[in-house]
Amino acid sequence: MKLLEYHDIFPEKENVNIKAILRKYNREKLIQIVNVLSLNYGNAFMPDTTFFSEISKDKIEELNVRFQKFAPNLQHQRICYCTQRTILELLRYIFSIPIKEYRDNGNEEDLDAAYAVIKQTPLTDFFEIIERDCQLPTLNAACVPCFSSLEKGASRVNEILEFEPEGLTFDQLGYQLMNSKKQGAQKKYGENQAKLAMTMNLVYFKKISYTLVCPTTWGSYLTRYTFEQKQDVLKKLLLRDPCIRTLLHFAFLGPVKYCEIVPFLKKSTMIRRRTNVRSLVLFILNDSEREVAYTNIDWDVEED
Repeated sequence: MKLLEYHDIFPEKENVNIKAILRKYNREKLIQIVNVLSLNYGNAFMPDTTFFSEISKDKIEELNVRFQKFAPNLQHQRICYCTQRTILELLRYIFSIPIKEYRDNGNEEDLDAAYAVIKQTPLTDFFEIIERDCQLPTLNAACVPCFSSLEKGASRVNEILEFEPEGLTFDQLGYQLMNSKKQGAQKKYGENQAKLAMTMNLVYFKKISYTLVCPTTWGSYLTRYTFEQKQDVLKKLLLRDPCIRTLLHFAFLGPVKYCEIVPFLKKSTMIRRRTNVRSLVLFILNDSEREVAYTNIDWDVEED
């Protein structure tokens, strides 16, 4: 067996500065990517495993030419291009970089490619993954959506943060969103809209002596599109919400009761949150091939 190395295929290239590349991105997301690589490509061989995605498939032809030049020198029938050792080595690089050196900014080309892939991937593909999901998240009260306006959480929050890239407190954000002088009300309003945005990875929370809502690079990138223009992408991002994902999983399979998905909530809280959950489910399913799944959900909550 031959372990394929970078210089086998790119002999004319200089050494890659791995740390410089990793520093451009978000540390937490890199660790998640490593986990995906480990699960899917822990021991990947050519020609057994296909590595190319929609983003990288245009590189296939060039790599085939390069590989054909390299292959005649091989005496091996199978070539390994990723091992568990490869994964561990990548983790070693990630953990060796101080957290403060990560910039979480990637580059424009990466963001364009990510947006294109999410937009072009049919919503039904995401639904099929959710329907087959055998490892549903454990839910608690914090997982159940609570917000006032989908458009404000999914769009307006980041538009405001474009003028405050260092972040805003819940109170400051709430004031900008609702222009209310009632401090308690505006703080809760800002918190709820920010949590909805965080569900879609549009913002992150920085905790010091108080909590700041800060824009992610992805959230800032999406401000170039109106709410209407990016609805397709937002639907798919909202499927990250554990409560919505769990409810849809069962609705795709057959009848399901909303109250049985959130049994840990008090009945009064179930009723209050029901409006939010229902509006997100409708937003996601509307005009889709699986819209009928909405009729499988029984929204009744028996009051005490």
